[in-house]
Amino acid sequence: MPQITYKTTALAAGGSVDNALAGKEYEFMPFDGAVEFGLVASGAGVEATVVSGTDILMRNGPISEANRFPQYPEDFTLSDGVGQGERLVVNLRNTAAVARDIWVAVKITPLG
Repeated sequence: MPQITYKTTALAAGGSVDNALAGKEYEFMPFDGAVEFGLVASGAGVEATVVSGTDILMRNGPISEANRFPQYPEDFTLSDGVGQGERLVVNLRNTAAVARDIWVAVKITPLG
C-alpha cells in the first residue's frame, strides 16, 4: 500500500502551502483507489483544505495539534474513493502568531 508523506518545518505565521502533495508520485492517482489523510501540526492555528478529485473533504478546517507524525488510525480522519487520473490536494494555512511544524500522510489502497 503506497503512502505519501510531507513535513514542513516552521511554517511561518500567516504562511501557507498551496499543495503539500505537489510533485509527489501519487499527486495524480495512477489507478482507482481509496485514500486516507492524516494531518497533524505542532500546535493550534493550522487549517487545511483537502480535495480528492472533485470531492472537497474539508475546507479551512483545523487539524490535530498532536505535535508528531500522524498515527494510524487516530489521526487519519478524512477518507475518500478516488479515480485514476484524479488529483489529491492538501492546502495548509498557518493562522497562528507563531511558526508551526506540520506533518501530512496519505495512505493509498489500490482498488481493482
